[in-house]
Amino acid sequence: MRLLLVRHGETKENVKSIFPKFSPDINSGPDLTKKGIKQAEGIAKRLKNRKIDAIYCSSRKRTIHTTKIINKHHKIKINIMKGLRDMDFGVLAGKSSITEKLPKRLRETNIKRKNDDNYSIPRGESFIDTKKRVGKAIKRIIKKKKENVLIVSHRNTMRTIYACLFNLNQKQACKINKYLTVGSFLEIDLNGKPKLIKKL
Repeated sequence: MRLLLVRHGETKENVKSIFPKFSPDINSGPDLTKKGIKQAEGIAKRLKNRKIDAIYCSSRKRTIHTTKIINKHHKIKINIMKGLRDMDFGVLAGKSSITEKLPKRLRETNIKRKNDDNYSIPRGESFIDTKKRVGKAIKRIIKKKKENVLIVSHRNTMRTIYACLFNLNQKQACKINKYLTVGSFLEIDLNGKPKLIKKL
């Protein structure tokens, strides 16, 4: 089995470096910008001739839109999974993701959530919470035993999937941050010991 992990295209929140707001609703949140649509089209072109046996995406509008663009070349069922949504940033949602731009109280919250895997953001999740949720979704996907699986999600979700598969903590998983720009993807081989084989 191989997992193709794709990050959605650019949104206005990405441009402004803002923590995304949580919503349990399907197809919620900001949509792609014009640049984000072009990024999704670029990924679609690169994956056009790849055999894809199953497609999963988070329940957010930006991931669903990115997935639909990629799926134009494959035309298979899109499975929307709430378990693949982004981390719930609680009191940080809607605020700048640049620590220095946050009020002192929220600055401390942001530093704590980066340094302590068990620290739950007030009204939000901890890294461990996110890892458990995402881990359950990935186990469900793996149980389907499809050979080539496309998963369209978010930066935090991709990093968390990586942490789940390679048994890493948050700081260890953050080593792949440089590969998780908007419109990027990773390829992981699960035939035997998990192996990261592509970073595009």
